[in-house]
Amino acid sequence: MKIPRIVAILVIAALVIMTAGGCANGQALALEGTIESLSLNPDGTIVAVVDGETIIIDLNTKITGALVPGTVIEIEYEVQDDGSLLALEIEVDINEDVVSSTLEPSDEKVSFRFLISDEVNAIEDFEHFYITISSIGIHQSGEESGWIEHELDPQADLDGDGISGIDLKPLVGLNALEIWSANLAAGEYNKVFIYVEDVTGILAGAGETEVKLPGGKLQISKPFIISDSVIDFVFDITVMKTGNSDKYILKPQITQSGANQKFNKVTPKGKPEKLGKPEDKGRP
Repeated sequence: MKIPRIVAILVIAALVIMTAGGCANGQALALEGTIESLSLNPDGTIVAVVDGETIIIDLNTKITGALVPGTVIEIEYEVQDDGSLLALEIEVDINEDVVSSTLEPSDEKVSFRFLISDEVNAIEDFEHFYITISSIGIHQSGEESGWIEHELDPQADLDGDGISGIDLKPLVGLNALEIWSANLAAGEYNKVFIYVEDVTGILAGAGETEVKLPGGKLQISKPFIISDSVIDFVFDITVMKTGNSDKYILKPQITQSGANQKFNKVTPKGKPEKLGKPEDKGRP
């Protein structure tokens, strides 16, 4: 039987659409589910298992939030020629209380802990020095290059003093407070930043004063490697007086920051708990 030409053209066109993008009209498909596991391929791509589905994440995938097993994410993806699912965009569900889940005891494996500390400098001028951190960013280098960003609740009382934000006053010297932990993929990392939403400096006996924070962002370039040991990364912040004026500025203290720093772990109530130092394993 001879097939009419118009029918043959339509069949060929349908086959082209099916093999080109995995869905008609090139539209991305959507999936919402819980991350069950994350693993790193030799080619630098990340394999995420989400509610039983295997999703490939490459350098072009746009990621909003931190990918941590146990969190709910929304994915836009497309079906590749080989049938695999490639993520185009991933967003961590804003209804997930990521901060609480990472700070409370959990059976999930943790490969990275993020701590805040304060170099002395001008902090002695203050009775309290509050900062509100809105997000943390970590840059993975090498073939797996890309940013991982984790948003914090600005209203969270991370140090347990009954006031939102973090008071740097108890975190001088070696004292450091853990504010986030995660199971980051194995690999090399070279940059860490924090976005500071608000700074409130209360001078001893003189009330509140202005503190400048250029750009609202503090960044440190300190390489480290995630392997099979937990990395404790201390992000040291310092407040400095500018010249002979009464003005202050907030800056990162690079020499006191990194994954190989000694620190006294501080409990949420502000008391040193124990002396900590990352093991040699996993250092850059």
